[in-house]
Amino acid sequence: MVYAYTPSVLESDCSFTPDNRMGASLAIDHLVSRGRKKIVMLNGEPQYEAARERAAGAQEALARHGLNLVTNEVLYGSWNEA
Repeated sequence: MVYAYTPSVLESDCSFTPDNRMGASLAIDHLVSRGRKKIVMLNGEPQYEAARERAAGAQEALARHGLNLVTNEVLYGSWNEA
């Protein structure tokens, strides 16, 4: 079985999942490289691992650059267009 965007618990399966932590880190690096210093992170619901990984990656990158989020914390909300 092959899974996309979700990990499997079976060793015999193949899973393709994004590196959410690295993606968020690269996004912060890009913003900082463009001169941005006031950064806010609007993220999905914290019960999702992807949201938690993105938050961690962003916070790690901000720390590397000696920055904090403008709000001092990641803002979580629902993943919808409403």
